[in-house]
Parts: sequence; structure tokens; C-alpha cells
Amino acid sequence: MSTIEPVREQQRKGELSPEQARIIGRDLIQRMSFPDGLGSNYLFMGSYSGEALTLPYNPPREGTQWDLVDASARTSSPS
Repeated sequence: MSTIEPVREQQRKGELSPEQARIIGRDLIQRMSFPDGLGSNYLFMGSYSGEALTLPYNPPREGTQWDLVDASARTSSPS
């Protein structure tokens, strides 16, 4: 994602720690909103394992694991 690429580059150069890069990247993503005819939309991100990475409407859930349900309605709980 080009928005956070400068942050990733600073981390690669050792100018930012991984944790600093994560905080800055999360802040950049959380500020992204996209207005349309129904109001303001936002960008949220999760990992393949079900972890909420950025969640503008519910920041306390960030970094937590979600119960997963696949297309066949099978559930998996976090390990």
C-alpha cells in the first residue's frame, strides 16, 4: 500500500522500530475515510488468522482475535 510505504522504508533503514512503524502505519490507515452518498466509509484491516489490525469504529478490539466462520459455516476459535 503506497500510503504506508514511506513508513516501511524508514523501518527497513532502521530509522523506526517495528513497533513505531506499526503505530504510525495504523494511525495513517485509521484516518482514511471515503465519503459516498450514504455518508463516510472507513478502511479496516484484519489478518488471515482473524486478528483485527485496524478497526476505526472499535479501537479496543484492535489486536484481538475474532471468531472465524468460513463459507460453509464452520467456526474456528482462536488458538
